Amino acid sequence: MVRQNTNLAEYIKRDTVFYGTISAYLVHYLTGHPSVDESIASRFTLMDLDLATWDDDLLALFNVPKQVLPELVPSVHHFGLIKSGNCEFPLRVVIGDQQTALLGQGGYKQNSIAMNFGTSGSIQINAGETPAHVHGLISSVLYSDDKKRYYLLEGTINACNSIFYHLEDELNIPHDKMLWHDRCAKTETNGVYIPTGGLAAPYWADNYDPISTGYESDSPNEIIRAAMESIGFLTYDIFKLAMSHLVNLPTQIFASGGGGRAPLLQFISNLTGISVIHGAMKDRTALGVHALLIKDYTGEWPELDLKGEHHFSPNMEQSIKTDKLKKWHNALQEAGITKS
Repeated sequence: MVRQNTNLAEYIKRDTVFYGTISAYLVHYLTGHPSVDESIASRFTLMDLDLATWDDDLLALFNVPKQVLPELVPSVHHFGLIKSGNCEFPLRVVIGDQQTALLGQGGYKQNSIAMNFGTSGSIQINAGETPAHVHGLISSVLYSDDKKRYYLLEGTINACNSIFYHLEDELNIPHDKMLWHDRCAKTETNGVYIPTGGLAAPYWADNYDPISTGYESDSPNEIIRAAMESIGFLTYDIFKLAMSHLVNLPTQIFASGGGGRAPLLQFISNLTGISVIHGAMKDRTALGVHALLIKDYTGEWPELDLKGEHHFSPNMEQSIKTDKLKKWHNALQEAGITKS
């Protein structure tokens, strides 16, 4: 930006410009104080995750002067006062949406796990008070206050609902006729589908040959089922990698999001061997912020209503599970994503 905007370099010299996230801009706009919370800053490339400070080596690498960055503050903090007419009230919580989604599903304690499936997907794990450095997964700050800092371990999946949008075009199926969850509920397949567009966790691959093979019929439903199963396989691979960091394995996992449909959640339960609960509330992001505010005010986490709308328990034979995972991992090798 400095190379393309000659005035920007001058603003930096005068200390009249800040470089930050959208949240930092909003905090500055609302309160007059430029700051960014640690949960968002930890995804900003420039923060030292262990020390929760701007990293001098990274700043030098990207040629970012420290004075242009907003102040690093905890997620629960007195960010300033928001004025509206004759009223003013404090801004007390700023936090990333993925982090607060975990808190909104009651993920207060270490080893708590939640899943969210929308256009993309994420598997979130409360890693406790020590940063979790697991190759292939994302580490960031879950939330922080003036006393403690908790960390998040996360695996992301690029294509969840979006994989079916792609298949609508590929298979020439109108959007209102796709209804992938209905098709998958009545279809089984031995096929394997590795989507185009790249894989995120735990493989981080974008230069590979897409795979769509092994079908026993020419029905588009088999392809759609295999695409759905690819989401489950990636979820399993993320869990398997994350297990090395978990002290205790969970007995159940909460899932949310519009993509958390019954056939997918049942398949994930079958692969992981863990019960999956899908809540009636699709988006728990706001509830996570509400929980943080209550803890800030009372010192205690609130009891959230985590009653599930649907419960899924493992019911797949071990031999079938083993065969499916073998075909998936063989396909990853065939695509050049992994090595034998």
